[in-house]
Amino acid sequence: MRRDIFYYTNEDKRGLVVLLVLIVVLSGSIFFIKNYNPNNHESDGIDSSLAEYLAFREQLSDRDSLEKLRYASRRKNYRKGKSGYYDISKVVPSLFDPNSDDSAAMVRSGLPPYVARNIVRYRAKGGKFRKPEDLARIYGMTDEVYSLLSPYIIITPEFSGEADSIVVARDSLYKPVFKYPKGTVVDLNKADTAELKKIPGIGSGYSAMIVGYRYRLGGFVSVSQLKEIEGLPDSLAVWFSVSPDFVPERININRSSIERLRSHPYMGFYRARAIVEYRKKYGDIDDINRLKMFDEFDNGAFERIAPYLSIE
Repeated sequence: MRRDIFYYTNEDKRGLVVLLVLIVVLSGSIFFIKNYNPNNHESDGIDSSLAEYLAFREQLSDRDSLEKLRYASRRKNYRKGKSGYYDISKVVPSLFDPNSDDSAAMVRSGLPPYVARNIVRYRAKGGKFRKPEDLARIYGMTDEVYSLLSPYIIITPEFSGEADSIVVARDSLYKPVFKYPKGTVVDLNKADTAELKKIPGIGSGYSAMIVGYRYRLGGFVSVSQLKEIEGLPDSLAVWFSVSPDFVPERININRSSIERLRSHPYMGFYRARAIVEYRKKYGDIDDINRLKMFDEFDNGAFERIAPYLSIE
C-alpha cells in the first residue's frame, strides 16, 4: 500500500524536480524584489534625507546671501551717516586738533569714526593739516559734516606756519601780521576767525575756540561769557562788545527733542530730561518762567539759559 502511494515514475520525478526548481526561483525573485525595490521605505528614507540636506544647504546659501546684503546695507549707512553709527543731527561738536588728537578724541568731538581713522592714517603717512580747509579733503568728509565742525578745528602754530614766521623773523624777513590798535572794539557775534586773529593775543587756536563756543551757544548775550571758554585769557574781553539789539538763536522747548535741548552748553541731560518729562505729563509749557519751579534750574541756571529759550 505504502509503495503504491509513494511510487513515482521517472517522468513524475522529472516533473517534480522542475516544479521544485520553479518554486525556488519564484521564492528568490519575490525575496529580491521585496528587499531591493528602489521604491521601498528604506529608499524613501535615503531620498528624504538627501532632499532635506539639499534644502538645508540652500537655506544656508540664502542666509549667507542675506547676511551679505545686511552687511552691505550697514556699511552703506555707516558711510552715509545714517542708522545708529553716525547721526549728524545728534552730534554735539567740540574742539579738536586733527594734527595731534587720537581717533577716539576726534570721534568724541563730533567726527564720524571712519573719517577719524582716515585722518590718523593720513598723519601716519606724514600728512599734516596746515589750515582747517585741509580737513575737507579727507576721504569720507562730507560738506555737511565739515560745515558743522569747521568752527571747532584747532590748528596749532606748529602746523599752521605761525611758528615758521618766528624763524623768518629771526632772519629779519618777517612781515608782521596786521593787528588792531589798542582801543579797538569788535562785535563778538559778527567777527569771523580772520577778524578775531587781528586782535593782539589771538591766533588760530583762540579764534576757533571763540567761534566754536558762539555756535554752541547760539550767540553771545554778554562779553562775560568769554570766561566760560577754558584757557581763554580774561584780558581779551576788553576787545569785544555785544550789541544790545542782538537776539540769540533760541530753542523751542515745546518742540525740540531731548538731544537738541541737551546740546546747549547751559542745558545738559538732566535739565533737558526734566523739560521732556514735564511735556509728557502736562503738555506744552505755556510760560518759560515755569522752569523756575524745576529743581534742575536753580542756583542761577534759569537766568543763564532763559535768553536762549522760546515756547513758540
